[in-house]
Amino acid sequence: MPSTTFVDGVLILREGTWADLHEPALEVRRAVFQDEQGVASHYDEDGLDVDCTHVVIESGDGRPLGTSRLKEGQLGRLAVVKDARKHGLGFLLVASMLRIAHRQGLDEVWANAQDGALGLARIFGFTIDSQVYMLAGLPHHRVYKMLNSDDRPGG
Repeated sequence: MPSTTFVDGVLILREGTWADLHEPALEVRRAVFQDEQGVASHYDEDGLDVDCTHVVIESGDGRPLGTSRLKEGQLGRLAVVKDARKHGLGFLLVASMLRIAHRQGLDEVWANAQDGALGLARIFGFTIDSQVYMLAGLPHHRVYKMLNSDDRPGG
């Protein structure tokens, strides 16, 4: 199993539009969702990306390691490449998405979460719906978090 090398321990977190970040975001999503999990490209590449705020985490040498998006309170497409997992990148992605949601003044965020992401949802205080449903052929739970004014910077 290859090991992940972070160049000089550096991670670069980039926030932007689909026009800015589509190449590294798709590289991660295709590796995780399509290649690793077998999700059909039309489920992942759903045409909604242009209306989302995106975050990409890269290594110091520019290798895309993780990504996520936010659209109208929905956190989505959170993915970390296999050899970069267990280094806290999922935590950084969710924290970044919550920061963006606060900045946008959202009252609630929610996501369709696979079982492997439920621990991360718990860490951030998301409520987890116990009902399991299939999405793109994989079991998911709806998770949500209310964002009150006390949670917001300056609130």
